[in-house]
Amino acid sequence: MLFAADPELPALLKDVVLMCGMFFIPGGEWNAINDPHATAIAYGNTTHAKPPRHASYGIDVTRKCVWTADACRERFRNIPVLAPVRDFAEVWFERAPHITFHDPLAAVCIFHPDICQYETGEVKVSLHEPTLGWTVFQKKENGPHTVARDVDVLRFFDTYLQTLQA
Repeated sequence: MLFAADPELPALLKDVVLMCGMFFIPGGEWNAINDPHATAIAYGNTTHAKPPRHASYGIDVTRKCVWTADACRERFRNIPVLAPVRDFAEVWFERAPHITFHDPLAAVCIFHPDICQYETGEVKVSLHEPTLGWTVFQKKENGPHTVARDVDVLRFFDTYLQTLQA
């Protein structure tokens, strides 16, 4: 809504980092398909906003950052700041055997972007059925969007845990 209210505002930002989309496997991702119009605005696909540079971490990459319930319990046990996360995770583990670190990957890459490999291009958001909310990536050398293509999973988890332990 902010971008729609002030079309010049996005141009003032240095960068936008999103955990959104699915770029290298056809299909939709929850964040984008639940509000495709806002997603289109965030990617600058409408007349509402001029897009700044984007760094996007799609579910096709974040799905690689997974721990089993036991691995999560073991690694989080001695990190006091994660006590609430451990509690929330236990509720999750009642219905799922693992947890995926979608948003933490995007957050870590703000400070350590070289944990991922990227492609540059343009992201378009479908606003029509049956692909409503799908994010479609087209590789372009000088495109406005940078999309994570792969991740060094071990390095991500090392950096994530070191940061939380500090």
